[in-house]
Amino acid sequence: MKKKQLALAIALLTTAGIASAEGTKVGLGVSVKSDDTKIYLPIDVSESIRIEPAIQYTHINPDSGSNLDVIEFSVGVFGLAPVSNNVGLYYGARIGYLDIDASFEADGYSLAPTIGLEYWVNERFSISAEAEWSYSSIDGDDGFPDSKTSATDTNLLVRYFF
Repeated sequence: MKKKQLALAIALLTTAGIASAEGTKVGLGVSVKSDDTKIYLPIDVSESIRIEPAIQYTHINPDSGSNLDVIEFSVGVFGLAPVSNNVGLYYGARIGYLDIDASFEADGYSLAPTIGLEYWVNERFSISAEAEWSYSSIDGDDGFPDSKTSATDTNLLVRYFF
C-alpha cells in the first residue's frame, strides 16, 4: 500500500509542477468507449510536447461472487505535430502502474506505444482517435500467477483545455 501512495504522491507533485509552468495548457479528457473508465489530464508543456497522466478504476463483480478491482495510474509522453489548421498528430508512449485486488493481490506495469490524430473543434475542445500496442507484466501471489500480455487497442477521446 505504501508503494501505491508514494507513486501517487510523486505523480501528483510532478504533474502540479509541470502544469504550473508558464505557457502550458492543461485539460481534462475522457474516453467515449463504453467499457473504458480512464480519465486523462493532458498538459501541453509546449507546442510540440504533451504529458498526459491518467487514472482508471475498474470493478468487476462476476456471478461467482468474487470481486475484482483494478486501478491503473499511467503517464503518457507525446510529441505533437500539426497536420493542418485543425488537425494534429501525436505519438509517444504511456507507462503505467497496475494494482489488482480480489481474493488475491497483484501488481505490475504496462507500456503502450501510441499514435493518434486530434481534431480541434475550437481552441479548447478536441476529439482524438488513437491506436496503441500495449504490453503488461503482472506479478501475482499464491492466488494469481505471474502473467505477461500484449494487445492492440483503439480509442476515441474527447479533451477540454482550460
